[in-house]
Amino acid sequence: MAAIVQYTPVTLDPNTGSYDLTVLDNLTKSRETTNSQSIPDTPERLQWSDILGYQGFNSGKHCWDLEVDGYWAVGVAAKTISTSLNPPYYKTWGIYMCPCTNILRNLTLGDYVTEIAADSFPKKIRVLFDYDKGISFFDLDRKRIVYDIKYTFTETVFPYFRKNVKILPTKLSVSVTHP
Repeated sequence: MAAIVQYTPVTLDPNTGSYDLTVLDNLTKSRETTNSQSIPDTPERLQWSDILGYQGFNSGKHCWDLEVDGYWAVGVAAKTISTSLNPPYYKTWGIYMCPCTNILRNLTLGDYVTEIAADSFPKKIRVLFDYDKGISFFDLDRKRIVYDIKYTFTETVFPYFRKNVKILPTKLSVSVTHP
């Protein structure tokens, strides 16, 4: 007997989602809304159409696939706030589609202007996270690396998303044998 099981390695944490995001599809999709929602205020709630994944990582290798649409950001973020920014903001390591310039850029603390691409932008992305080595972004349609961030993490980080993203399920093959 064999079956295909769908597994979503990352789910969204609605308690961290900003007031202008709606979380859909069993906590795997975020959509920007035009009106702020009436949702409870929580200490971990983010701003700027941002949301974190539910489970944090403090070791190991992790991978998740997603679809992006319009202006977006993906990566990981620590819940530690950097007070060097005004307003204070979570430390992030990722990439984002800049709405001002329509250019794909780096999104790390201290560098949000490095240009990654100006002409071709991924729509399906695999995020490859290694706690000891950094984070890589892979274009699933073009089958090529988009960007690498070399970093050794020292605190718990969470999958990070901005605006319109959908986390894709991973297909697992399960085989059961009977004696």
